[in-house]
Amino acid sequence: MLETGHAVAAGLFPFAISYALLAMLPGANFAVVAQAGLTALRATALSAAAGIALGASSLAMVVATGAAALPPGALRTR
Repeated sequence: MLETGHAVAAGLFPFAISYALLAMLPGANFAVVAQAGLTALRATALSAAAGIALGASSLAMVVATGAAALPPGALRTR
């Protein structure tokens, strides 16, 4: 039986909370944006932040579509 939208959303909720908590911790992404903001133009820092946000959004989309559950090399064509 297929899950309803609410069941799927409830299953993704713990992942969303844990990802949000980890995203708040300063790490490599914070260091890149801080370094760009302190040593370069504002546009450079904004583009670094936008690139990090795009990468995180792409990762979230891959996980949400279930592609992350595929075995390694499953999408590779020969």
